[in-house]
Amino acid sequence: TYQACPNTEIEIDKGKPLSKPVPAPATKPDSDSLLSHIRIVETIPRSFCTRKDPMMQRLHFDELQIGDRWESHARTITETDVVNFACLTGDFDPLHVDHESAAKAPFGRPVAHGLLGLAYLAGLGTHAPNVHTIAFLGIRDWSFRKPVFVGDTVHAVTRVVAVAPSGRRTGHVTWHRELVNQNGEVVQSGTFETAVATAVSQSIRISRQAA
Repeated sequence: TYQACPNTEIEIDKGKPLSKPVPAPATKPDSDSLLSHIRIVETIPRSFCTRKDPMMQRLHFDELQIGDRWESHARTITETDVVNFACLTGDFDPLHVDHESAAKAPFGRPVAHGLLGLAYLAGLGTHAPNVHTIAFLGIRDWSFRKPVFVGDTVHAVTRVVAVAPSGRRTGHVTWHRELVNQNGEVVQSGTFETAVATAVSQSIRISRQAA
């Protein structure tokens, strides 16, 4: 039994179906009450947690060009990821956490939350490319093209499709992003828009060009 989050218990033993959430025994709230309800049964590999080199130079707006493309490293989706996401969002739809119910659905087995896949892409994309982002501005035309299942290994593909100065020290960048599974199938895709810092202010750049 995996104590996934406060007041929730979920069976996550390998080879057994995930049960529907049931109330956990009540406990007296205290400063670490949340931690007292959590037992980690699967962990993210240390190599994943340390992949981002703190000394790696982040790209600025000035260094980005239309057509630039990156592929991230890959990550495998686990049952623990699905359960933790269900706890975080409160979405315990049987389609995601109940093998018996999901077996009767079109996909025949539990499918990961669509927004979990999007969250994966957002995280993987922070490393490829490593950009000096100032703000996330929006998502457009996002498409959930194929289901994502436990055991799938996914990576992110990112391409610059538009760049435009938007202030003295920032630029507006439009990215086309894809989440790709181990079979090379695009399972999610769409457009991200972000504000990215420039290496120098626009006024300094103009004065340098004039000189």
